[in-house]
Amino acid sequence: MKQIDSLQNPWLKKVLRWLQKPVERRKEGVVLVEGIREVQRAIASGWALEQLSFSANHWTDAERHRLFPEVQENQWISVGAAVWSKMVVRENVPNVLGLFASPDASISTLAVPLKGLVLVVSGVEKPGNIGALFRTADAVGVDAVLLVDGPVDALHPQAIRNSLGGIFSTPWAVCTFEEARQWLSIHRFQAVLGHLEASQSPFEADLSGPVAIVVGPEDTGLSDQWYTLEGFAVKIPMNGLVDSLNVSVSAAVLLYEAYRQKKPL
Repeated sequence: MKQIDSLQNPWLKKVLRWLQKPVERRKEGVVLVEGIREVQRAIASGWALEQLSFSANHWTDAERHRLFPEVQENQWISVGAAVWSKMVVRENVPNVLGLFASPDASISTLAVPLKGLVLVVSGVEKPGNIGALFRTADAVGVDAVLLVDGPVDALHPQAIRNSLGGIFSTPWAVCTFEEARQWLSIHRFQAVLGHLEASQSPFEADLSGPVAIVVGPEDTGLSDQWYTLEGFAVKIPMNGLVDSLNVSVSAAVLLYEAYRQKKPL
C-alpha cells in the first residue's frame, strides 16, 4: 500500500488535475468516485476499480477490509490529512476516493430493452441535474438513459454524487440525435415529450407501451427536431404561479406515471 503525504506528489497533482479539468479526466479515460456507498455500488455494478485512496485518520485496517473485501492491498493508497483535504468534499468523516476506468458509453453497447421504458435527456448540462435524473432512472428501473447532443459530463463527481450511485446500475449512452432516433425506432419506442402548450396531461395519455420520456433544458425546452419522432407531447398540470418544474422533477413525474401504467402500484 502506498503512503502519500506531500502536496507536491505527482500522483496528487494528477488527481487534482482530473478533478479540476474534466476534459483531462475524459481524455485519460478515468472516473473519480467519492464516498463509501458510491464506491461500493460502483464495484457491485462491475465497474473496474484501479485505486482506492483514504485518510488513515478515519480508518483501521479491519474496517477497510470489512467494507471493501474485494480491494487488493496494492490498490489502496493512504494519504495524509493535508493531501486528503485537497482531494475530497467530505474530509472530516470516514470517506474514500475511488479511481475507476471509464466505461464505454456508446449506444451500441446497450442491451435490447425489455421493460419498454427509456429516459432521453437532451441538452441538459448541469451535473447536479444529471445525477438527479440518474437517481430517478435507477429507482424506476428504466431500460436505459440516452444523453443526447450536449456537452454533458455524466461522470462529473457532482453527477455521480447526486445519483447516489444510480449511474452505476443504470445502462446509459452518450449519443447524437440521429443515433437516438434510430435506436428508438428500431426498438419501436414512442417519444413522450414535455411541452408547455400540450393539450393532454401524462395522466390522460397512454404510457403503457414502449415509451421514451424525453426531457430537455428548462430555459429553452426541447428543440424542434424531437417533434419529428413518432410520439406525442404532454404537459404536467401546473396549478400555481410557476409554469414548469425542474427537469429532474419533471422526469420523475413522467417516469413514475409510465411505471404506474405498466405495473400498477
